[in-house]
Parts: sequence; structure tokens; C-alpha cells
Amino acid sequence: APQRPVTVNGGMVMRAWYDIYEMTLERKVDMLNIEESCQQISALIEAQIASGIDASRIILAGFSQGGVIAYQLALTTEHTLAGVMALSTYLANKSDVPAAAGSHNGTTPFLIHHGSQDPVVAPSLALDAKKALTDQGFNVEYKTYEMPHSVCPEQIADISAWLHARLA
Repeated sequence: APQRPVTVNGGMVMRAWYDIYEMTLERKVDMLNIEESCQQISALIEAQIASGIDASRIILAGFSQGGVIAYQLALTTEHTLAGVMALSTYLANKSDVPAAAGSHNGTTPFLIHHGSQDPVVAPSLALDAKKALTDQGFNVEYKTYEMPHSVCPEQIADISAWLHARLA
């Protein structure tokens, strides 16, 4: 992620995909920053495709802010990807989730993992993302773990199995 000031951290410059204005459940965020970050990741995907890797072998994965970018890009890209992994994250704009039938990633598997004790991104936000995606017809696998805003060994094993299934 680029370095930028983050409002909720007193304007401190830090690695962040986008600025967060408020840490409420509504998560007021800088959507222009999110779009800029999506363009950066899209350029990386294009470079991989140009080097001979098919988009169907690419997985978007992100933790926390990175997961927001993974969601946003997966829902707007013209490429059909192998999967989308969203860890301890949320949808920045759940009201803008397109119908799966009209999305290039309408049949792409989405993996959502979240800690049941996450004090940074409330678990309800992961459930909101799951609902928004499934209501629009997306293929979503959801699992929680007894952990805070982090990853745990059981989760790593589950991620490994999911990745192997997508890329076998």
C-alpha cells in the first residue's frame, strides 16, 4: 500500500490503501483513494496477464484495507479471476454490489474469513458483506475464527486448502 495520511489515526502518514474518515460501522472512507488503489492493483494484474498468466489463475486476496480493495476490484474488473479472498474486512459500499449475473466474477468463489473477537473491523461488517454478495447471487464461503484482527493457524490451513482447490 502507498503511504498516505489516515484521518482516524490523527492524520499520521502510514501505509494505507485509502483514508478512513470515521471508524463507525458505516465506515466513512475515501472512495477516490479506493479507486486509485484498485487501479494500482489492476495494473499488477494486467502485467501478470501480459506475462502469460491467465486471469483465471489469479486470486485477489486482502486483509483489512487490502480486503476492501480486493472486493472493490473483483466487483468491477473485466477479468474473470480464480478467486477472491477477503480476510477481516468489509465492503466499502455494499449498496453498489452488482448482480452476479452481470459481473465478470459472478461465478468466482469468494472466501470470507473474520475473527469473532475483532475490535478493529466489527464481525457484523463481514456478515454484511456476505449478505450483500449472496443477495446478489455471488458464490460465498464464510467462516469465523476465535481471534482478534489477525490470522490463526487453523485459518492458514483452511486458506491453503482453498487456494489448492482454486489453483489445482
